[in-house]
Amino acid sequence: MKIIYIYLASLFISSVAFAQNSEWLYIRPSNTGVATEEHYSISGDRFGNIWTGGRSAIEHEGSVVRFNHIDTIFTCWSNFEGYLQSEWVYDAKIDSFDKLWVATADGLSKYDGTTWITYNTSNTPLPSDNIRSVTFDNLNNIWITFQEINFTIGGIAKFDGSNWTIYTPGNSNLPNYQCLNILIDSQNNKWIQSKYSLTKFDGINFTDYNSQNSGISGPEIYDIALDSLSRICAMVHNPLYSELCIFDGTSWSYVNPTNTPAMTGYSFYEVYIRGNKIIMSGGGSSIVVLIYDGSSWTSHSGGDAIFDVYIDKDYNYWVAGITTLSKYTGVQWNDYMRYSAGLSEANNYNVFVDSEDRLWAANGNGGIQIFDCPKWESYGPFNQGLYPSPQTLSSVGSAACEDSFGNIWFAYNSTNGTVVKIPNGDYKNYASWHVYDLDNSPVSWVEESFADGFGNVFFYSSYGTHMYNNNTNTWTTWNNNNSPLQYDSYGFGTDANGKVYFGGYQQVAIYNNGVWSVMNLQSLGTNITAVNDIAFDLQNNLWLATEEGVWKYDGTNWTTWNSGNSAIVDNHVSSIDIDNNGSVYVSSFGTLGNVNGGISIYNGVSWSSLTSENSGLPSEQIDDIDLDSHGNLWINTFTKGVTVYKNGGVSGLECIDKSLQTGTTGISSNSAKVYDFSLSQNYPNPFNPVTNISFDLPSDANVKLSIYDISGREVDQLLNEMVYSGKHTVEFSGNNLSSGTYFYRLTVNSATGIFTETKKMILLK
Repeated sequence: MKIIYIYLASLFISSVAFAQNSEWLYIRPSNTGVATEEHYSISGDRFGNIWTGGRSAIEHEGSVVRFNHIDTIFTCWSNFEGYLQSEWVYDAKIDSFDKLWVATADGLSKYDGTTWITYNTSNTPLPSDNIRSVTFDNLNNIWITFQEINFTIGGIAKFDGSNWTIYTPGNSNLPNYQCLNILIDSQNNKWIQSKYSLTKFDGINFTDYNSQNSGISGPEIYDIALDSLSRICAMVHNPLYSELCIFDGTSWSYVNPTNTPAMTGYSFYEVYIRGNKIIMSGGGSSIVVLIYDGSSWTSHSGGDAIFDVYIDKDYNYWVAGITTLSKYTGVQWNDYMRYSAGLSEANNYNVFVDSEDRLWAANGNGGIQIFDCPKWESYGPFNQGLYPSPQTLSSVGSAACEDSFGNIWFAYNSTNGTVVKIPNGDYKNYASWHVYDLDNSPVSWVEESFADGFGNVFFYSSYGTHMYNNNTNTWTTWNNNNSPLQYDSYGFGTDANGKVYFGGYQQVAIYNNGVWSVMNLQSLGTNITAVNDIAFDLQNNLWLATEEGVWKYDGTNWTTWNSGNSAIVDNHVSSIDIDNNGSVYVSSFGTLGNVNGGISIYNGVSWSSLTSENSGLPSEQIDDIDLDSHGNLWINTFTKGVTVYKNGGVSGLECIDKSLQTGTTGISSNSAKVYDFSLSQNYPNPFNPVTNISFDLPSDANVKLSIYDISGREVDQLLNEMVYSGKHTVEFSGNNLSSGTYFYRLTVNSATGIFTETKKMILLK
């Protein structure tokens, strides 16, 4: 574990936490994907998940993240959502009962899959809230290190689930206040790393090892690890080079440039050992990662600063540092960062929800991103090669839409244009994508996209509106010379007949499958200046979001609502959408002083409004809204990511599974046996009608895989037989079942006992 030095000035920066509320769901860089740019710790659980803890310096928010790297699913718990007490997350580990423990600057937090509890100075005898590391002994006691910033308070503590035992230099023979890391060997000895020594605690006595009284060859200790023989290994710097000092309880041995030439020229700071494999990281003329695979050493470029390293149970090598979480399989590196996993930025230019309820987000550095719950993909030049990057000149995504044939279109804002068509919306079929740029189309500097009911797709820019006709596969550019379009158009909408409406200054231009017409808003008796958005209700009445409020036109009469005659927050109405029940949703905000805005909802009789003062709305500058098939409202809460709202509770996003995996009821002692199998989340989820269920067995076993409904009744049995070791995938079809929540349970009858694991899945029809 890397030592993280915190500068006191940073502590004065704070962020607002939003308590969990079923009516609100927050999608942000700090709680999706890798979640942070500063990854302070990395560890793994027995199911093969990777756990990281860290902080986003951009958002001043912290998260603990579970990464199922087999299925590429990230799950995050952030302090913004109120799960954690602090943005400073230093360590995260899973105990033998499959509970999560998180060391933060405001206490030690525990999560049992349902409830979070934080232990700190307000409810325990702990003398400090600044918890630096956490681990577990072979009797299931929790051990932590704590240390204040000024180093005058520090020590270790044991928690047995009920009682705390505190050890400091003031009440024990612990020699150092500065306690950074703690590891526990197979004999239950605790090894405490301080900056200048290594201390062994056998439960009674403290024994201190340093460069003056032991084989530790340098004054400063940067990291510690335990090897497969339970020997303690300390990474130190002596005057000549970095050295890994290995102590077996009697004698010392060393790994250094003399016997490991690959270490020459670098200072090493982090180390992890599993079996006969080693990973360490450091720096010299550049950042380096050094890997020993059991037979030879290899050197790899380390990119930015590295805080922690790890080897998982499948012997993948992991690096956690600034900007990225990286995995090396022994063949290739995969880099996961905010621009390649999760929502890349809190500021988004456009959000769009397609007919399959997938979120498409356009932003400045992620390009175009899709959230196909629970997975993210990112199509931009910073996506580390994990996904296609059709636009290499610019990272700025601008818009996404879906045409009447079910094709998805997205665009970038750049000189070379770039518009991508995804036939049938099958984004995973990368080979089928059609890319249009200035080499084969007129598109450039695209700002918005939308589609009509006749197969036409429009891409608006300040240099004209480019239309693609799916029927003829041709492009046409409309401007103020060959259409009634003005130099700047604003809002756009499509009516029930497929006609497209272009908002403008005091007018709405209408395109009806080749024929243009125009509505002059002043001659129709309104004082509307700029039209910001357009929608149509169930009766095909026209609704306009304008600078003067909300306007409705039934073909004869106008009705207007504004902040003077209704509960609409502000007259500057930026977007509008109407659900299948006829409820109207608008966003509006003003810029007098601080931004004052919110969401206003019209139920056919009156308006009500949601603001940050009376609801869970995190930002009042709202540029875009969209509705999905579940009635969820997706809100582009500028500077605060994307927010989802639904009165009565957000639905259809149960794929974000924040429960913890469990396999047994817990391990009562070191002699208890565990069968280390894993059951993955089904994919896709939600599904209709087919999904895949995967599990991994460490050895041959009798396996039963069954499907249960919400009442616990078995509705299908997929397996009941001997299964060989390794990963297996079983296809399940819900054709004969109705929509709803179901559970799948894997029961494994192994040589060490019977173990089960259950997961939830959603069938949508």
